[in-house]
Parts: sequence; structure tokens; C-alpha cells
Amino acid sequence: MVCGRFSPETVTVWRGEFAVDSTATPADASESADTADEKTRKTEARKAAKAAREARVTELAEKDHAQRCRRNAKRSPGDREPEKALWKASLKDARAQVRREVAVAAVKKGVTGAATYLAHDAQAVWTRNQAQLAPWKISVPYLAAAELATLAVHAGGGSPVALSAACAASAAGGSVLAWRRTLEKRTPARFAAKVRGGMALAGAWAAAMPFVHAGGQIPMLAAWLGGTGYLGLSWWREHRHPVPLRADIAELDVDGLTGPQSAVEAEEVPVSMVEGILAAFAERVRVRDGAVPGGTLTHLGTAGNCAKFELALDPNGKVVANQLESRRERIALAIGVFAHQLAFEPGDRIDLVTMKVTTGRQDTVYNGPIVLCDGTPISSRWEITPGSDVDIVIGAHLDGDGFAVYRVIDAGSVNSAFILGSIGSGKTLLAEEIAIALKFLGCELWYVDGQDGASSELLKRHADWAIPLTRDAVEDLYQAVKGAADGRNLELKIRPELGNKYTYDPGRPPVITTLEECQGVFEMKNADGTTYGVLFGGMARKLRKDGMGFVAISQDLDLTSTFGGSDILRSCLMAAGNFFAMRFLSRTRAGMLPPNCPNLLEVPKHGYGYSPLAARPNAMWRAANIENSPRTKDEWMTAFPPSTLDKVTRARAGAAYRKRDESMAEDLDAARAELEFLENATDEQLDAREADRKRAEAEKEKKNGGDGKVVRFFTGGGPSTVRAGAGGDGLSEAEQRVHDVLAEESLTPTGVGEQLGISRQAAAKTLQKLVAKGAAVLMEDGRYMAKDPR
Repeated sequence: MVCGRFSPETVTVWRGEFAVDSTATPADASESADTADEKTRKTEARKAAKAAREARVTELAEKDHAQRCRRNAKRSPGDREPEKALWKASLKDARAQVRREVAVAAVKKGVTGAATYLAHDAQAVWTRNQAQLAPWKISVPYLAAAELATLAVHAGGGSPVALSAACAASAAGGSVLAWRRTLEKRTPARFAAKVRGGMALAGAWAAAMPFVHAGGQIPMLAAWLGGTGYLGLSWWREHRHPVPLRADIAELDVDGLTGPQSAVEAEEVPVSMVEGILAAFAERVRVRDGAVPGGTLTHLGTAGNCAKFELALDPNGKVVANQLESRRERIALAIGVFAHQLAFEPGDRIDLVTMKVTTGRQDTVYNGPIVLCDGTPISSRWEITPGSDVDIVIGAHLDGDGFAVYRVIDAGSVNSAFILGSIGSGKTLLAEEIAIALKFLGCELWYVDGQDGASSELLKRHADWAIPLTRDAVEDLYQAVKGAADGRNLELKIRPELGNKYTYDPGRPPVITTLEECQGVFEMKNADGTTYGVLFGGMARKLRKDGMGFVAISQDLDLTSTFGGSDILRSCLMAAGNFFAMRFLSRTRAGMLPPNCPNLLEVPKHGYGYSPLAARPNAMWRAANIENSPRTKDEWMTAFPPSTLDKVTRARAGAAYRKRDESMAEDLDAARAELEFLENATDEQLDAREADRKRAEAEKEKKNGGDGKVVRFFTGGGPSTVRAGAGGDGLSEAEQRVHDVLAEESLTPTGVGEQLGISRQAAAKTLQKLVAKGAAVLMEDGRYMAKDPR
């Protein structure tokens, strides 16, 4: 009998006998508890299934018993069966039926599961082997054509000569068509000659098949298999199957391959994973046809959720350090990780590179803004000393090594920032996180919603000045920024203690304008026809020392269509390295990104990104999830003392700024009135408003063009409507066709030529004429965009 306390030993039961396990640990206890819970769940599930079967049996038995009773009542009294016998028979039939239902359900579940498993397996095999199957995908059509011709000959459907000629013609035509439309673009130059030669041989083989009798089919098929395999050998050497590792790879002497390793092993990264990466690198990456021939990988240790390796390049090899980024996808595939989990950074020597593999997930709970003063976190804006560098932490690097920051103040200036990201990348949440940190610093926050209310409702509610997207409002913003900058410049002239630069002072706070979908502002033109991108760009350099800046957000970074044609503006927004590149799906803009910018197509959604102009351009970061926080976003926005704009800046910002509350109230009242009208208007009232709008547009066109002869362009949504201008600048029929195409989408001369069936040279000449007439504009990436000259 066991009694009393027996810690630290734990009594366990094994095969019906008591045994003492002196090595039991809390982890073992937890595992035992999990096992017991699992058994309990299974027992409860079995009981529930049994209860459901019994209920089904009772239901069926009652229905059958009722029918039996009705039939039994119709019999003569002498032939009637006892009630108990009827119920017993019904119960027996019901149980048999339930057993059949259970068996059918089990078979159906098994068949469905097997089919699903096989389908998923087949899909996985097909997906993983796309590159490996390329030689077979090219040669199989020739086999199909040859077999059809041969079957037709043997069935008496035609003479061998005619079918051979038809087969040869089909193979030749199909080869030329496939090469021109698909294969020429996808085939690397070093394989082009072999692919063309293989297609010619396959065509000749297919033409010979109709002459082969039935007994000679097997040698011909063997020739097809052997020829395809021989011609595909060089391709398969370069495109190896990605998974799984061979069994003997696990037995490799990892230490012997990589040299001494660090003894430091973090608990987050299992040793087996590190060894698997090292083994896969040795098997697939450092081989002659691998991504890094002759390279050597050494495990240095782990930091947080990151495994760190040293990659030594072969001095006599063909790969240098700056080529690794372009080979990142191949290396990631070979070692079995996602490309965004892999990062390369320069090492101590030219032939050494630090390779980091992220292996875990981060805690993304948002617990408030993190602001650094000269690298040290602060808890109040009053801790910032004059001349300090001030950073806002926007996210933690996935490799656990440091943070990505927005350097908002340095060297006597306030810096701007640019956030690039496609829909769903998380750029609006990042802008809100930055805005909360700016509120912590006591900055004056102005906000323009480029989607006119469809972006951040939080910033619109809590900005010190929320500006609608209208030309009058944007003009007010421009004049306010210009006036405030002039006022602060005046202070720099007459106050020598400021040192002709901006020094952080909560009583003279930075003024930051956040521009959501900034192209809506920068592309807009003032009354003189100048884009506000050019106007703001003209002030951008001096705004820094005046303590003013922008946080611009967009889904594009084209000079013309995003920044209003101002290269100065684009440069100033990113001058301090504050370029935050999130998930970006446009392939045509890749050439506009910094040379060392990673592939943004691979960036995950919702808060991930790179800082291509920062000290670690290849280190991916992830912003904290501001919606996963102990406080609401509104509570964070109001958690800090409000900003106090100094009198000089406030006075020079102009009447539009000083009366901003009244303007916002008027805009809100106008929006409510418009909504009420739309909800209650009759068809006659709507038609009258539409007629008034068209009449106003016609009067405006007449005023601008003279005698109603104007040239009007639509930049999207359909073809343009063009009439001859008074100065003879109308479009010819050919120019009109090209402009109609550009109205639908921006295209290169080649794209226009393909759309209209004309040569590239003719398209280019017509596009140049459209640019000269102000009807189109040439963008940075070589495409042309339709333009409204008004």
C-alpha cells in the first residue's frame, strides 16, 4: 500500500503493476494530462455517437411500428399479432437499417477521404514538379498526335502517306506557334537551341509513326522516352525536385561539412531544423548546379526566433555577395523555408555573408508607441533633449535583431516619410501607429484623406486639422504650409539661439501632414495648371529645418502619377531613409525601387515590410497589430496631452487653419444634406440636378475653349470624346484611336501597337504627337497615360 508523500518520485502504472518513475518532470505530467484529456474526449465522443445511433433506432422503430399496427388492425382478430411481437420486429428492422446507414457512411467517408487525399497528393506533386515536368509537357503533344495518326492508319481511316503528311504539318505548325507564343519567352537562352532541336526531332518522329506496323510500336515509344530523357538531362540537373530529402542526407556528418559550430542553441530553434538546413545546403545549394556553388555554411547560433549562419563564398566561384539577393528564392526553396524568412547581410570579409533564417512568430500585441531618444526609450516628450535624434519604432525585425524606425527628428530637422503598399498590405494601420506616436511627441497633425473619407476614420476624427480632398481645400493646405514655413523662417532669422535649424520644443512642435493616397493631392493642379506635387516639392527642402514634414502613403511610386512630376518631392520624402516598402504587387514598378530592395511581391499581408534605405535593407519587419491592444485606437489617440501650436505658426497658417472647426462642421452639414437629398429625391429632382450639372459643364467648356470647340479627354472609364479646338489642336482619327486605348489603361508603344494592330514605330510617333498636344504624358516606366489638359 502506498501512502503519504512520495515526491519527488512519482508513482505510475505500467501493465497493471506499480512502478516508481524517479525521472518524471512537469513536462511529463503535462503530457500525461494531455493524454488523459484526449482519452476522455474520445470516450465522450463514442458515448455521443452511441446515443445518436440509439435515438435513430428508436425513431425508425416507432415509424415502422406505427405502420405495422395499422396493417395489423386491418386483419381479422384471429390473424392479428401481439403488440410486443410487432415492436420487437420493428426494433430489429430499425437496428439493421441503422447498421447499414453506419456502414454506408463509413464507406462513403473512407472513399471521400481517400479521393481527397489522392487529389491533394496529385495536386502537390503537380505543383512541386512544374519545372521538372517541362520536357515532358513539350514532348507529350507530339506523342498524342503520332498515336492518333497511327490508330487511324490501323483502323483503315486513311493512307499512311496522307496521315504522315498531316501529322508532320500539324507538328511543324504547332511547334512554330508554341515557340513564338510561349516557349521563346519562358526558355532560358542556354536551353533554346536544345528545345528547338528537340521539337524538330519530335516532329520527325511523329511523322514516321504512321508507317510503323503494330509490332514496331514499342521500340518507337522507347525511342520517344529515351530521346526526351536525354534532351532533358541538362534541364533536370538545374531544376531538381525540391522535397523531400533523401534518407541518407539525414545521416550526413554535419559537423564535418561545416566546421566548428557555436555551442549556443536557443530553445526556439530545434537542433534538427538547423541540421536539416545545413544538410540541404550541402546537398542542393553548394553543388555545381546549385544557387551558390562551392559555398560553405556554418551555424553561428540563434537569437530569439532566428537561426544565424555564416555563408563563406568560394573565391574561385561564380557567385559574389551582391548576387545572393537575386538567388534568395532558389536558396529558400532548397533549404525548405519561405523566401521572406531568409535574409542576407554583409559579413566581416568580402567573401563572408551572414545568412539569417527566421523560425518563429512574433508577439504583435500593441502596447502603445515606442519612441527612442538617441536610441533610448522614453516615457514622456519632456525627456527629449535639444539636438537629439528621435525615432518612432514602427516594427520589430523578424530575425529578432533590432527594430525598424521612422527617424522623425535628427540633425536639426524634421524628416518626412513615404509608405508604399498595395491593398491589404497594412499601410493604413501603420500610418495610424505613426500618428499615435506623433501625438505622444505633441506634434501638430494635419490629415488629408486621398480617398475622400474611405481611408482612416481614426485620423480624420483625431487630426488637429482634417482636410477634404477638394481643390479649394488642398489650396488652403498649401497656403497654410507655405505660411507656417515662412513664419518659422522669420523666427530663424531674428532668433540666433535657434541656430538656424529646428530644435524640438513641445511649445513649438513639429507639424506633420499625413497624406493618405497622396497621389490625389500631388496630382491635383492649381488654378495656374501646376501640380501640387511640384508646389510642395519646391518647399520640401526648407520645410525640414522649419520643423515641418509629410507622411505620404500610396499604392504607387511613379514620378508622374504619384508625385505630380516632382522628383524633388519624392527625394525629400525619403531623404532620411524613411521609406517603408510593404507588400507591393506591381511588377512594372520594380525598376523604380532602390537597387537593394527585396522582392516586395513575396512580402506577406497585414503589417510586414522592408526599409530599403535603412541600415538593414534586407531585414523584414512586422508592425505591431494596433487592433490587438488592451486599449482601443481612439483611447490611444487621446491618451497624451494635446499639441499646442505656437502663436507665430498658427497666425501664419492662415484663416483656413484658424477656422478649420467651422469648415469641418460646414462640410459635415453639407454631407448630411446631400445624403438626405439622395435618400428622399424623386426621379424628376434627380433629372433636374443632372441637367443642371451638364449645363454647368457646357458653360465651363465654352468659357475655356471658345465657341464650344474644345478638346476634352477622359483619363479612364471609357473612350475619350474629342472635337476640334479653335487653335487647330484637335486629334486626327489615328491619334483619337490611340487616345481611346490610353483612356482604358497606360501602355507602352509596343502595347499600343498590339492593341491596334499597328507597328511599334507608328504607335511611338502617334504617342509623341499626343504628348506634344498635351493629350498624353510619358511616365517613368516607359508607359504613356491619357491626360486631361484642363
